[in-house]
Amino acid sequence: MTDGKPGDGKAPEERDEIREEEGEVLRCRSCGAEIAAVEDICSIAGAPSLQHFANPEGALWEVLTVRHARGLVADVQAYSSFTWFAGYSWRMVACAACMEHLGWMYEAMGSQTPPRFFGLVRGKLSGG
Repeated sequence: MTDGKPGDGKAPEERDEIREEEGEVLRCRSCGAEIAAVEDICSIAGAPSLQHFANPEGALWEVLTVRHARGLVADVQAYSSFTWFAGYSWRMVACAACMEHLGWMYEAMGSQTPPRFFGLVRGKLSGG
């Protein structure tokens, strides 16, 4: 796993850089809607902000964690099974403008902090 930041042992051309300049935004790659501020990229439980996961069907996902997101709609149903973050339930989220699946919203099932965050599919975002 890598967080895609300098110091990860990769040459710049091998790394999908995520700049953390104030005002930079992540957008839906499909329609260009603003989804999150780059400054909201965060680490959860000390893990890198950019991680790779596989779901039970074997699909691989490159997931970027952010504290806040906007322009998303969340599925009504929350799930606690197969969560990638212990102590958190998850709901699928999609871009509110084009309905493209962009990732998951995670909500604490106990007293974990943060109480809510988002795991966004890096390949479905542009900018940053």
